[in-house]
Parts: sequence; C-alpha cells; structure tokens
Amino acid sequence: MKKILFLTLALPVLLSLSPYSLSSQDEILTKIMLKRSFTLLGKQRLCEETSFTLLNSQDHNYLATYYAQEYGVAPNLIKAIIKVESRGKPNSVSHKGASGLMQLMPETAKSLGVKDIFDPGENIRAGVQYFKMMLDMFDQNVKLALAAYNAGPSRVKQEIPNPEQTKEFVKKVLTYYYEFRREDQEKI
Repeated sequence: MKKILFLTLALPVLLSLSPYSLSSQDEILTKIMLKRSFTLLGKQRLCEETSFTLLNSQDHNYLATYYAQEYGVAPNLIKAIIKVESRGKPNSVSHKGASGLMQLMPETAKSLGVKDIFDPGENIRAGVQYFKMMLDMFDQNVKLALAAYNAGPSRVKQEIPNPEQTKEFVKKVLTYYYEFRREDQEKI
C-alpha cells in the first residue's frame, strides 16, 4: 500500500522534472531523494529510464556539497578533487580505467554500491565516501588521504609516495581547494 501511495504521489513530480534544465538546487535534491526512494522500492529500472543526468558544473558542485556535508568532508575539497580528476566531465575515463567525475576504479565503485559509474550522483557519493575512508585511515591527514585516494592506500605509508603524478595530484587539489575557499569567502 505504501509503495502504491508513494508512486501515485511521486511519479507525476518525477516525470515533470526536466533532465536537462535544472533551475534550482531544490530540484537537484528532489531528484536525488526520488532516485533513492525508487531504488529502495525496487524501481531502479524506472529510475534508469528517467534521466537523472546532471549536465553542468553548478549541478556537480551542488552534489559535491550535498555529499560532502553528508559524510563530514570539506565541500571545497571534494570540488577540487573533481576539478583535478575529471575537469567536471562525468564521462571521463583515465588510461588506467578510473571513471566518472571522481575517477573511481571499477572495483572500488562496485565495493561502494555504485551501479552506474558515470552517474554523477552515484559517482560523487561513492567518491566522497571513499575519500572519507582515506581520511579516517590516515588520521584526518588531508595530504596522505589525497595521496591514498590517488595512488591507493596500500602505497601510502607515512609520507606521500614517490610517484611524481601523485605529488602533483595532491598539489593541484590543494591549490584548487584554497582557491575555491577564497572565492567562497569573497562572496560573503
């Protein structure tokens, strides 16, 4: 009975949301919540048929902020990771096979419950969750957590690993993080 009531009330709202012209952050959050609800009700197929793709960086930033707050991570740090990893392109794939906005490896994404690695909401949620795990693993040391996010936790002992690519990744993420933080402070 609850499923029928929910579908009766939510389906018209769900179908009225345009997948390509989101006008407010509330619409994005509504889509996230509706997608979760349908998934919980076993209606994943309906969700997949109704596009939830978010196409612009403002939408990605909102998702980053939403999930960062949910997991207790600095939103600007997540935005910086997205900027460095994929430049905000949800369909990017690295030469090593990392995919999506937060460049998740397929095994990592699968272990975090991701069904569609290119779905911005799923990718960002799992990326934030994984980064939070790295922060916890390395006692909230942001540099080590970033290095582990990039190179893998097994390669990170007590200092940033030797590969120049990982050092450069950490440096770029922190540079963007401070830039985004400064921009936020200027808006106030």
